[in-house]
Amino acid sequence: IMTLNEEELARQLTLIVSELFQAIQPHELLELSWVHLPHRSPNIIALQDFLLALKLWMATFILSNADLQQRVKALTK
Repeated sequence: IMTLNEEELARQLTLIVSELFQAIQPHELLELSWVHLPHRSPNIIALQDFLLALKLWMATFILSNADLQQRVKALTK
């Protein structure tokens, strides 16, 4: 993964998040329905799930390096 082009990775992630965000319908935003009635906000839940998975993947990727210098390199990449 360290050999991937940072701009292309960012572009692809942006496209995915944009698609998920644009799928959200106005009614899904009413009265915090994604908290109280998540079945009424499937697109918000999908976006949240993707971002959580991405966050966990990033943390795992960074922390999987035993060497501190490799962690720093992963963070700055």
